[in-house]
Amino acid sequence: MIIWLADLIQPYFSFFRLFDYLSFRSIMSILTALGISLWMGQD
Repeated sequence: MIIWLADLIQPYFSFFRLFDYLSFRSIMSILTALGISLWMGQD
């Protein structure tokens, strides 16, 4: 869904071209998983 929205917004905001790169998407998914695990894993 985010990639679809980024494709629609790319002509207006060039920052969203980052979503075309697989490395950027993988780094963001790793950081998201890390953040969720730190948030949910605290006792």
